[in-house]
Amino acid sequence: MACGLAEAAERFGIPAPPGAPVRAWVRLAGNPTFDAWLMWWPPGGAVDFHDHGGSAGAIVVLSGSLVEVQPGHRRPRRRVLRKGATRTITPDAVHDVVNEGATPAVSVHVYSPPLTTMTFYDPDGREPLRVTPVHDDGPRLDAAATFGWTGAP
Repeated sequence: MACGLAEAAERFGIPAPPGAPVRAWVRLAGNPTFDAWLMWWPPGGAVDFHDHGGSAGAIVVLSGSLVEVQPGHRRPRRRVLRKGATRTITPDAVHDVVNEGATPAVSVHVYSPPLTTMTFYDPDGREPLRVTPVHDDGPRLDAAATFGWTGAP
């Protein structure tokens, strides 16, 4: 699904970010099985170490590049995700996503089951600090109207 939404975004054009020069996101689609989000990453944009509350995830980078950082025993593990890259995230994974580039990046993220909470961790990615609910009350794009996407999960 993440790849299908990414292909549709490439074909029909990626909408401009909805405002401020900070990481921004909008929910594209969802049902009881999954939800999908479009995210804009300014240079320096990051999340901090977090998990997805038991949801599995998939990321597709539409433009720019992102770096996924995972805690490690001696030092964090880093994976560069360039335009077109896909990455699956296991339900128990703790990671950060960062735009270390000089240009903005855009990505599609799909979660199953739908994302309801994120737990944030200390700077080493080991100790939980807080659990944050994920609310679906922000802006929403209609994926079918915006991208011509009609696929099913």
